[in-house]
Amino acid sequence: DCPDGTSDVVAREFPAARVVAVKDRPHFAISEARHLGGDAASGEWLAFIDADIIIATDFHARLAPQLAPGTYHRFPPRGRNSSLWGSAVMRRADYHAVGRYDEVMQGYGGDDQDMYFRLELAGLKRLNLDFSLAAEVIEHDTAARIRFGRLPSMLHHQRLNSAYLIVKTSDRK
Repeated sequence: DCPDGTSDVVAREFPAARVVAVKDRPHFAISEARHLGGDAASGEWLAFIDADIIIATDFHARLAPQLAPGTYHRFPPRGRNSSLWGSAVMRRADYHAVGRYDEVMQGYGGDDQDMYFRLELAGLKRLNLDFSLAAEVIEHDTAARIRFGRLPSMLHHQRLNSAYLIVKTSDRK
């Protein structure tokens, strides 16, 4: 339900792409968006690529030989651009086994790290995606990142999600 009409642009510019469009979603919910895309996909492996990343034209060809059970793939957590950190490739079975992305997480920040944490708790090994698999990172400021969120600042998003993760992962004896 992007006010910028993203689904229309993708449908027009990439007619072979399967567009999953929703209506009546006034606020951006990345975990829900990832679930809608993951549910519509049909492959064994799912690639969750953030909207500010343009992947290399040979992304699939170069990555396919590296895909193996027991692994998931993401850009290194320390590297040239933090915008890459939310993009990941994982087996559909592993995505479901760890409970998918947590839809309680709101707005910007933490949903990806929570997923990576749960994948690793499940015994999966992280393999780093080569930075050259991202042809371009679309630069934008903090205001653009949270423009369609329901909270007024990045700090609000981060604090809310951090507090939730503390409660979620605490020992409930």
